[in-house]
Amino acid sequence: MLVLPRPDYRSEAVIRTAHVCIHGHFYQPPREDPFSGQIPPEFGAEPFANFNEKIHAECYRPNALDGNFERISFNVGPTLATWIEQYDPETYAAIIAADRANCQHYGYGNALAQNYNHVILPLMKPEDARLQIEWGIMDFERRFGHRPEGMWLAETAASTWVLNLMAQAGLKFVILAPWQANAATVETINMGERAIMQSRLRQQMIDRWRLEAMQNLTQLRDAGSNPEEIAAQVQHIHDTLPHLPERVPESYDVSEPYIVELSEGRRIIAFFYNGKLSGDISFNQEATNDADRFANNWLLPEINQEKLARHESQLLLIATDGELYGHHQIYRNLFLKHLTETSIEEAGLSLTFPSRYLREHPPRRRIRIHDDSSWSCHHGVERWSRGCGCTWGDSSWKPVLRQACEMLAEEVDRVWASYAPRLFKDPAVALREFLFVWQGVTSEEEFCQKHFKRPSEKDTMSLRLLKAQLYKHQMFTSCAWFFEDLDRIEPKNALAASAIIFRLMGRLLRNGLRQDFEATLQQAVSQHTGLNGAQLYRRGVRRATKQGTLQHLPEHEPALDQSEASEEVLSNQEAVA
Repeated sequence: MLVLPRPDYRSEAVIRTAHVCIHGHFYQPPREDPFSGQIPPEFGAEPFANFNEKIHAECYRPNALDGNFERISFNVGPTLATWIEQYDPETYAAIIAADRANCQHYGYGNALAQNYNHVILPLMKPEDARLQIEWGIMDFERRFGHRPEGMWLAETAASTWVLNLMAQAGLKFVILAPWQANAATVETINMGERAIMQSRLRQQMIDRWRLEAMQNLTQLRDAGSNPEEIAAQVQHIHDTLPHLPERVPESYDVSEPYIVELSEGRRIIAFFYNGKLSGDISFNQEATNDADRFANNWLLPEINQEKLARHESQLLLIATDGELYGHHQIYRNLFLKHLTETSIEEAGLSLTFPSRYLREHPPRRRIRIHDDSSWSCHHGVERWSRGCGCTWGDSSWKPVLRQACEMLAEEVDRVWASYAPRLFKDPAVALREFLFVWQGVTSEEEFCQKHFKRPSEKDTMSLRLLKAQLYKHQMFTSCAWFFEDLDRIEPKNALAASAIIFRLMGRLLRNGLRQDFEATLQQAVSQHTGLNGAQLYRRGVRRATKQGTLQHLPEHEPALDQSEASEEVLSNQEAVA
């Protein structure tokens, strides 16, 4: 067997051209009970009260103390960031400081934004997807003190129109899974470089044909074939001379970023992570036992040798859940620390992050993506819509839950479209900026003075419409559909959000909606407990009522009805006139 010499990965060429980026997606499903705003005790989190505290102790705080956030690319989901900010201000400050250190050193940071409620954007209405992106940017700006350049999409779920909304919002790049790229569409942008690339690809086709032809002839001669057989083979080789197409498909290579061209001249840059490395770090504990060994035995063999020979830059991008480093795999925060501080550099590679890499190595090729694709569903986005085999067991409850939530959301939007233009100076701006009231950054009084056409202490309807919109987005958090069963905390939190919407909106909603909503939920059944969605919904409302945790709508304040709403709207109209 022919043994090829091991390439000298530590050559000066590698040091100049090969880079590594590790992205950590730090996020947890919101565990707060929407009724009370508190996280209930969780079985299995002992000795901690809940899994937020457990994961924080095992992952978020150790990685912050180890300085890992400064050396990797990362995003922290807004709902998780809010919890860390309240629970452990020291760790929160360390995470913010990590991005600030890179801003001060390079002029741009290593933190990415995330769409706010971790909803699956391709399944949302465009106006809701736009708002999720805008809220993610606003939350990021408030925390980190500058606009984000990139955004992590929930489950990396994307479609071309979603990327277009991101570009409209001023975002420069996104990180996606390698299988989300439409590999057949790769094309070098610069016409001169494209011609050189096509010439090289055509020559490779001819070389492959020539090599195969010579191998066939050699086999015939070695087998003692007669001259007639050899002559026939020569003629066959001549007849099969490859046809060289006008455009030879270019190879798809995840070791570089690509431009995705969008409508109206917009564009966004897509990084596609290395699937093998990301999978090995996530699921192969042997890979992360030793950082030095990982750098030499996992990272170095993934270097593109053709690019190395041409002295072209390349990026090994690894993307994983951030909770991997210390929670899913114990002590892996120490692995990450040693890998990013020592092992990568000693292996002859350089550590980077997307914003930095783009300044030094702008994309040279373009590509299109597969619409309705994600990193955690092999069927696109069916895991969060129709259900699929990505979760074991019976997924028939998933489309039912989504149908019920969409039924309620459609009615919430109908009421908003009917009344919001008469209540707010600019409904879209008011809804966007209400996020800061929701987060406790802006007071209701200040907000009302700025956005209401006629600020009034009696105007409870306007605030309820805004809150209903916030709970609508919360209702669609992806976690409600991610796992295998309906009777879990995540779907039940979505049902709790829907119950709060009903309480907020009252009889503004169409007659019979609640009955239709519950009738639909009855068709969704837990394979663990046998309870259906309507039973879970009603049980949650009864428990919240008994515990007195319906704090978002006190019992002494009745839900709005059509007559009350109409009276308020008319008085506002008269005041404006």
